[in-house]
Amino acid sequence: MKRHFVIILMVVLCLGVSQSQAGWTITQLTDNTTNDGGADISGSNVVWSHYDGSDYEIYTNFAGQLTDNGYKDTMPSISGTNVVWVSQITSPTETDIFSNFAGQLTNNGRNNTEPDISGTNVVWHGYRSEVILVRKFSVTSLGN
Repeated sequence: MKRHFVIILMVVLCLGVSQSQAGWTITQLTDNTTNDGGADISGSNVVWSHYDGSDYEIYTNFAGQLTDNGYKDTMPSISGTNVVWVSQITSPTETDIFSNFAGQLTNNGRNNTEPDISGTNVVWHGYRSEVILVRKFSVTSLGN
């Protein structure tokens, strides 16, 4: 048992040295006493959900807090500076997809979850009865 521990410790120490030599940098993005989770990354931009004491909100390292409401905002996804997330507005069985570039993307009385984004193309799971559907939203032009 001791031999395995020593070998594991040696491997961990060697990996730690090689990571430092490779130029890895770890940056702490949050420092609080509540839960942060659901992080996603695009380039150097990061998005996550943060529990504010009453519900979850969406935060980024480039624009700060994106949501500030009484809803449970979770499952963020990011592409560049475009962010999508799930918002539980009314009940656990009715969730909608929102974005920071086109507002509310769904409003169908169903459970819409697990959004993913590439540019301004968004896909998510939409539930209808016992069937899981894959939906897509595309923004072809954003008004200025």
